[in-house]
Amino acid sequence: MIPDLSRRAEEPERMDRADCDAGLLLRTIDQFRITNALFSRYRAILRRWVLDDMRRDAGRDYHFVDLGAGGLDIPLWLARAARRNGLRLRITAVESDARVVEHVRPRAGADIRLVQEDALAFLERTADADYIFCNHFLHHLPGPAMPVFLARLARAARRRFIVSDLLRSAWSYAGYALFAGLFLRRSFARYDGLLSIRRGFRPEELAELAREAGLAGRVEAHRLAIGRLALVGEGEPGATGGARPGS
Repeated sequence: MIPDLSRRAEEPERMDRADCDAGLLLRTIDQFRITNALFSRYRAILRRWVLDDMRRDAGRDYHFVDLGAGGLDIPLWLARAARRNGLRLRITAVESDARVVEHVRPRAGADIRLVQEDALAFLERTADADYIFCNHFLHHLPGPAMPVFLARLARAARRRFIVSDLLRSAWSYAGYALFAGLFLRRSFARYDGLLSIRRGFRPEELAELAREAGLAGRVEAHRLAIGRLALVGEGEPGATGGARPGS
């Protein structure tokens, strides 16, 4: 049965609890590779708003930051894609949970700098990030923290910031319920995934968060299939001395 989706849910997800079962947490992190590849559209998003922008000045070095990096599947794909395109990209993956960091550290290799830190704290001190990206991160934050996060994100990104998250809809909920029931077992992925959709957004809600963050006119909200929203904006002019997109 599909719940009432007219308003965002505020119930915390099980994997966000500090005392959640570590085995289930790490299995959930590993299953994100599957769900991200099938549903998150991260490859199309990063090709359009990161790789294509890098090609404008392909001879320089770039720095990409992934907040809430989880299993590292997204930054690892981007590192490979940049190499294939002859682009020089340094990647920092930020993850706050120490258990997740230790679990995925062997995957990082030489391509990824893995940092255990709270995302907001990282944004306060970073000064050289050309692109900042987060996938399924915004909906985990409490409501009052969302505009604060978006404002800090915009100040920290020299070229572009991208927030990819879930569209709250009955189609998304029903489709994911069927998929997770069949394929995602012995983890938090089914329960938390459905709750994530309930905690997701409508386009007008993302636009309102951007206005509350003081970003009106500097961001665009994009609706993407299947069940995706992307908030894309330019870095704050002159904030860290970086070039603007398209310059």
